[in-house]
Amino acid sequence: MTRTAASLAATRLAAAGLAAMPGLAFAHGLSDAGGMGGLAGFYRGLLHPVAVPAHLLGLLALALFHEQQGPGGAALALPRIAAGCAVGLALAVPDAGIGIQMLLFGAIALMGIVIAAAPRTPPAVAWMLTATIAFAIVLDSAPEVPELRDRLAALAGTSIAISAGFVWISTLLACLHRPWQRIGIRVVGSWTSAWAILILGLAAGGHLTGAAA
Repeated sequence: MTRTAASLAATRLAAAGLAAMPGLAFAHGLSDAGGMGGLAGFYRGLLHPVAVPAHLLGLLALALFHEQQGPGGAALALPRIAAGCAVGLALAVPDAGIGIQMLLFGAIALMGIVIAAAPRTPPAVAWMLTATIAFAIVLDSAPEVPELRDRLAALAGTSIAISAGFVWISTLLACLHRPWQRIGIRVVGSWTSAWAILILGLAAGGHLTGAAA
């Protein structure tokens, strides 16, 4: 495959992703994993981040960002993720609504911009963005069940899945050392930001339309 053909294929893939991501996100209601096969509690929470496209997008952004921060970046991410998950567990509010979803996409969009620009991010900013994404994924995963114990069990599973998913994606990205691969990380970061901004705009538009109706 020539470089031109590869670029064309990448462009088509990006366009397809931009077209499909909003539909997939809204098909799941942005906060409903759907299709869990009747699973509940801890196991439902464990599968939630990999069943919701918006949450997968967040995990991808986290892994891309910390891989770009240099050696040890992934290790630095884990306490940040744990802090965000802990706050989400402490709140454990079911059906957090459009606000938490917009917070999630806003943080992903900002992180994608940082990835595309490839700066050395101040630790405070890295902490804020990472913890916010983890917090938003956890809170957006809170099931609507009456028992607090069941809700906490599900969110504990979600917290574990966020950390495990991040480690898995980061391990794959750690193999990318060539200059063109590092550029590829920045390109994917820009796509991640574009997807988040597009979904954020659609979510905000739908919310405003509903409020006006």
